[in-house]
Amino acid sequence: SKIDIKAVKIGFLPSVEMIKTVALYIKKYNLPVIYNPEIISSSGELLLPIEVIKGMKNILFPLVEWLVLKVQDAEYLLGKKLSANELVDASMELSKKYRKSILLKTQELANDKSCDIICRKGRVYRVESMNIKTNLVLTDGLESTLSSAMTAGISLGVSWKQMLCESQAFVNGSLKENVLIGNKLNAMYPPARWDSRQVRLVSEAKEAFNDSLVKNKFSI
Repeated sequence: SKIDIKAVKIGFLPSVEMIKTVALYIKKYNLPVIYNPEIISSSGELLLPIEVIKGMKNILFPLVEWLVLKVQDAEYLLGKKLSANELVDASMELSKKYRKSILLKTQELANDKSCDIICRKGRVYRVESMNIKTNLVLTDGLESTLSSAMTAGISLGVSWKQMLCESQAFVNGSLKENVLIGNKLNAMYPPARWDSRQVRLVSEAKEAFNDSLVKNKFSI
């Protein structure tokens, strides 16, 4: 009651009852929502019962603005395996299917460069990060950290493009400023500062679809 809430991030919800409760309050307060559904584990294990996933898609998906997905989640929602050259089309297909902005986290760390694919309002973008060098072993939580940072960006009222770049830079900082949590096991750690100059948003030439997504007061 004392805090001016401007955006909401949803993560793992293990039951239909929880999904219905969260949906009730989303409707009540009418806030922009970023949803990281966490359907499939990094090892490929299904994390939720089928009836919960159905509730997620039918009840929550229509209420959110952004879906933040890893490739395994996207594969489950589309019902097919995805190769590297199919990821742009997959983001387009998901955005068209659910009428949402999609952020597809396509890879974690590779050759000191990472890349996420965005499909928003009929256009496809890539969020490219350069010079990521880390000794990190445990990278669980990338999508959760990213979606939380995105929610903070929306709450601050910045443009969605700036929000994406700053959020990715925050994740990069969390990877670099990792901490030792076990025997030769380092995990992400939130940075005090991060460098958004190492992140850029690049528009793809390929158009997705012409249908506009639902706008809210934070959209540009």
